[in-house]
Amino acid sequence: MHAGSLPIRLKKQSDMKAETLESGNVLAYLLQNFAENSTEDNFFGILRCLRDSFVSVPCSLRISDEDVEQFAHSQVGDVVQSKDEIGMKPDILISNDIQERVLPVFSQSEQIPDDYGSHFSYLKLPFYDVCEMFNGMKDVAAIVVDPFTVSFTLSGELVNIVMELPSEIDDAE
Repeated sequence: MHAGSLPIRLKKQSDMKAETLESGNVLAYLLQNFAENSTEDNFFGILRCLRDSFVSVPCSLRISDEDVEQFAHSQVGDVVQSKDEIGMKPDILISNDIQERVLPVFSQSEQIPDDYGSHFSYLKLPFYDVCEMFNGMKDVAAIVVDPFTVSFTLSGELVNIVMELPSEIDDAE
């Protein structure tokens, strides 16, 4: 599907400022609204909003034992160089709905339960970048937005549709 062939509901609807979507309030509102009133218009509104939204991705820090030891023995003001690569690995959940591995993301920090959230660091990323990351994951079936509250699951097909949507952010500043 190419942008020219998108249904009218997925074509650019308005100009929006990036700051409007930063907090996640708009996305959280649209998700709640869709949960209460699952119309096609509300569904497509979520997809359009996701295209330009930022989401929080739970990640675990990947660091070698040698580097952990080195950082543990450093003093305030020391410059410490890691010996190995340090990285962030996104958390993966098993969805109760589809019994598949899914990539969880969160519209805002209030959607993250304390008992889950305290185990991770979070990267705030454009949802578009998360879609690109997802497309590189071989064994993950979907992205789930706000998996512990009003969840919204995007299959690989929906992820690709979101990526083809035109941005609704007004670039003219």
